[in-house]
Amino acid sequence: MILGDYINAWSLQQGLKRLGYWARTLPREQYNAIKWETIVGGALFFTDEAGWILAAQQQPPTHFLPRAYNPALIDKLLFAEHLCAIGETPVPFASLNALQAGAFRTPFILKPRLSWVGTRKLPRGVICFTEAESASALAQLQAQGVDRELLFVQQFMPNAENISVSGFYHPQRPERRFFIASRKVLGDGGALSTGVLVATVPPPPGLGARVAHMLDTLNYHGPFEMEFLHDAATNEYLVLELNPRFWMQHGLFISGYENILIRAYLDESFKPSALTDSDYMLPCKPLLWVDRCFPYVALASGARAALRAYFQQIREARRRGYCVYGFPEVGRAARFAMRQLLRRLSRSKKRGTSRSAWNDKEFRAANACHSGRSKESKGS
Repeated sequence: MILGDYINAWSLQQGLKRLGYWARTLPREQYNAIKWETIVGGALFFTDEAGWILAAQQQPPTHFLPRAYNPALIDKLLFAEHLCAIGETPVPFASLNALQAGAFRTPFILKPRLSWVGTRKLPRGVICFTEAESASALAQLQAQGVDRELLFVQQFMPNAENISVSGFYHPQRPERRFFIASRKVLGDGGALSTGVLVATVPPPPGLGARVAHMLDTLNYHGPFEMEFLHDAATNEYLVLELNPRFWMQHGLFISGYENILIRAYLDESFKPSALTDSDYMLPCKPLLWVDRCFPYVALASGARAALRAYFQQIREARRRGYCVYGFPEVGRAARFAMRQLLRRLSRSKKRGTSRSAWNDKEFRAANACHSGRSKESKGS
C-alpha cells in the first residue's frame, strides 16, 4: 500500500508494476481510518511524513522503512541542531526567540518546524526581507493554524543553487548504500518552489561521504533525499533538510537506474550491480525528471512564462544528450487534469462565477494534458 495519491505515489505504482507488483494508493484524508492491526505482510510506501509517522508509531507487522521513529527526522529545527552537534553546516537558522532579540539577519524564512501535524499539511513558510515583516508573517502563519511553538527561522538564500543527494542508506551494510546527485532546474513558480524539472549532476567531491556520516549518526535505514543549498561565493554546500521517505523525483531511479531504489526497499538481500565510488555515489547518467502535471497547473494559473521555460529547458536538455523521463504516465496526467477541471467547475458554480472567467485557459490546459500534445510527452 502506498500512502499518498499524487505524482510521488503514482511513480511508485509505476515502478512496482515493472517488478510485477500491484499497489493501491491511499489519499491522506483516509490515513486516520487505517486499521493498522489488520495490515499483515506486504509492504508500506510513504510519500509524506504524515503517513510514516503513523506507521512508525503504530508499528504494524508489515515491511516499511525507516522502521524506528526519530523526531529529528521530521522536526527541521531538531535536525539542524543535530547537524551542528556533529560538526555539520546547516543553512543558518535560529529559534523564534533569537529572531525577536534581533540576533538574526535578513532575509529569512519564518517556517514551521514540521511539514505535517497529523494529516494536516502546514504551509512551507513566509519570506521576510525586513525584521518588520516578521510580525505580519507570524500573524499570517498563526491565522493558518500554525502554533508559535512550531516556528523557527532559516536564512533565505535566493541565489544559492538547490542540490540534492538521494538514494538508499543502510547503517550496517555499506554495499546497500547508493546515491545520486541532482539539481533543481525549474521550480513550480512559488517563492519556496517545488521542482518540476530536476536533472542529475556529477556529484560534488565529498558530498556523498558527508551524507553518509549524517545518516549514520541518525542510524537511518531506508530511502531518502537530502537537500543542500550551494553558495557559489564560498563554494559551501549547506544542508537544507532531509526527506526520510520516497520523494517527488525518485522516478530518476526507476527509469535511469534499473529501478534499484524500490528493489532495495523491498529486498534486504538486494545489492546494486553498478559500482559506487568511495562516497557511495553511483555513476552519473545525464537524466532529466519531468513533472507531466505541470503544464496543466501552469496554464490554469496563467503562468505562461514558467510554461515557456519548462519546454525550453526540456528542449535544451535533449539537445545536450539528456534522457528525459516524464512522470506520471501521460494517461494519468490527463486524468489529473480533467479531475482538477471538474473540481474548479464545481467550485465556480457554487460561487456563481461565470464560465467565461476561467473557461478558455482551463479547457486548453486539460485538453493539452488529455491529448498528450504537450511537447514534453513526445518520446519521454
